[in-house]
Amino acid sequence: MCMEKLLALTQRIQDISAISVKKDNYTTHNVEQGTSISFDLLRNEHVDVFNSFLSKGTIFPLHEHLESDEIFVLYTGDITIICDDGKEVSKIKLQIGKPVVITKCTKHLLKVNADSWVIAVVIPPDLKLI
Repeated sequence: MCMEKLLALTQRIQDISAISVKKDNYTTHNVEQGTSISFDLLRNEHVDVFNSFLSKGTIFPLHEHLESDEIFVLYTGDITIICDDGKEVSKIKLQIGKPVVITKCTKHLLKVNADSWVIAVVIPPDLKLI
């Protein structure tokens, strides 16, 4: 799948804070299809760690973190991350227990192939979401 098709799916690069609804200890994400909810594990001015559930068929929209690196550790399910670092488009199939780092300013989206649980770490945190 090429980046143009991904952009057509998501309409544009998404500002994640615009689709995120923060509650007391969790955040829901208003995705076009499927379910995405993140439960806070640790959240402060240095790091944001959360446990996320994404249902099969969810496409978490194309976005980027301008100030933060993001680390994903899948522990059940099947997720593919599609990245565009400005030089090339790549697909990363998450493997259970193996961390994947998405560096800041890398456009990426998550395609969820089966109900999945993933730990995500954002360093430093996106202050718009704290």
